[in-house]
Amino acid sequence: MDFYNEIRIGKAGEFLTCCDLTLTGFAVFMNERQVGYDLIADTGKKLLRIQVKTCLKPSPIPQRVKEHYAYIYSVRRFGIGGRKSYAIDDVDIFAFVALDIMKVAYVESKNVGQTITFRTETSRGEYHDEIGIACYNKIITFKGKMSQREIAHKFNISEDMVSRMFQENYKPHVTQARYFSDFYRDRKWFLSL
Repeated sequence: MDFYNEIRIGKAGEFLTCCDLTLTGFAVFMNERQVGYDLIADTGKKLLRIQVKTCLKPSPIPQRVKEHYAYIYSVRRFGIGGRKSYAIDDVDIFAFVALDIMKVAYVESKNVGQTITFRTETSRGEYHDEIGIACYNKIITFKGKMSQREIAHKFNISEDMVSRMFQENYKPHVTQARYFSDFYRDRKWFLSL
């Protein structure tokens, strides 16, 4: 992607975030200086520094057997070519924008690592960990009602796996997967910061 296209995509994300915050009831100001945040939102109680990260569309998730897509954001760098890094107190909130679906997710900067990924709603329930959790929740209901062999046959998994699932300390694999809908923020959320 060329430099000017990246700038246009970034600006579109900033404008969408401004619109979203304005409709939430805040005065929003764009920052044209290269200081590590793009917007300032006045909540009436305090000024919030907001860094906007924008994706035009989802990308394939690397290293997956079945191809799924997600919005993948590189978070902790800014400036042309990502040459600068954020200090811990440079930004109050990151706004993650998906232009193709016109959504904005807000996350406090203290809760953001180097990258953040948001899954696509169209693939909800199809990711490996989600399938595993759903399978576990079904299988566990048969405990004591059927033999482990019968359960394994019914769900087409190994008896060893059923045995592991029935162990007292077993927990299905849970990721830090996110969806944009998990990060809907109302006026109260911003005022609580």
